[in-house]
Amino acid sequence: MCARFTLAAVDAKFVAFYFQLNDVPELPPRYNIAPSQKIATIGAKSDGTTRGLAMMQWGFVPHWASSPADGPKPVNARSETVRTSPPFRDSFRSRRCLIPADGFYEWQTQGKQKIPHRFSPKGGGLLALAGIYDVWKSPGLPSLFTCAILTVPANDALKPFHDRMPAILQPAQFAAWLNPATQPDDAMRFLATSPDDMLAIDRANKALNKANFEGPECWRVD
Repeated sequence: MCARFTLAAVDAKFVAFYFQLNDVPELPPRYNIAPSQKIATIGAKSDGTTRGLAMMQWGFVPHWASSPADGPKPVNARSETVRTSPPFRDSFRSRRCLIPADGFYEWQTQGKQKIPHRFSPKGGGLLALAGIYDVWKSPGLPSLFTCAILTVPANDALKPFHDRMPAILQPAQFAAWLNPATQPDDAMRFLATSPDDMLAIDRANKALNKANFEGPECWRVD
């Protein structure tokens, strides 16, 4: 967890409002965002106060990797070890980001079947998933921006589906989280398990077992 998520039920204007962006991004609805795809990320601009949105590849490549083709490209990083894990510690220190979503999927085994369920904010709205990013560079090649979502232990509502869940931040935490000057120990205090009653749980279409399945049909129970 988290290996699939959505950004489809809210429009780009609300994303800009929620994250206090100066510009409204172009964000077509996505019902089944999967690893290795480009995803929207929110970060602090160079002035340290304003925020911007960039599209990054979901699957983390550290800046010191010899090649993006070498080694794993994790889509998640465990909050308990992100400060010390060699692939992630530099990014956690100064390259933190937020990943907008309006839901994410988990699967539950029922007999011989794996049934997808969507977890979304009760009453609608956005989730701000805690993330980190890095930039891989090599002479003569375009820079590669990649990211990962930070996870925490699942709350009781999610435990029947998975033992992990994404770290979800609140608007009052955004500024400190995105500020590179915030020390890692201080940033760690934002990575907490969300309350049990925060998310609605709905069955989703079993066709989601295919990563390339996309569209409003993802939310229709077959």
